Amino acid sequence: MGGIRHLTDHPPGTWILIAAHAEALDAIIAAWTRRLPAEEVTRRLNAADIPNTRVYTAADCAADVQFRHRGMVREVEDPLLGRPLHPGIVPHVSEGPGSTSTRC
Repeated sequence: MGGIRHLTDHPPGTWILIAAHAEALDAIIAAWTRRLPAEEVTRRLNAADIPNTRVYTAADCAADVQFRHRGMVREVEDPLLGRPLHPGIVPHVSEGPGSTSTRC
């Protein structure tokens, strides 16, 4: 990541150190991730054995088979738009009566 060594040149107490420098650390990580494609960030973090996940955009959610299968993105009937996609109900309870509607 570069630029992070100065935050870690301290005696043991890593979690206290991270908490004390959280804003600076967040800024360094944000700057680093903005410079690289998401796939490269994921590759580098995986190679360093750092847990990570990509943050989905709305388009990513709509295209994700698991989101659609679990009802987190649903098609709804709309008299003007046809069958647009709509966010599902969270939390989703499969046995519950919850549903989505375009009625106001």
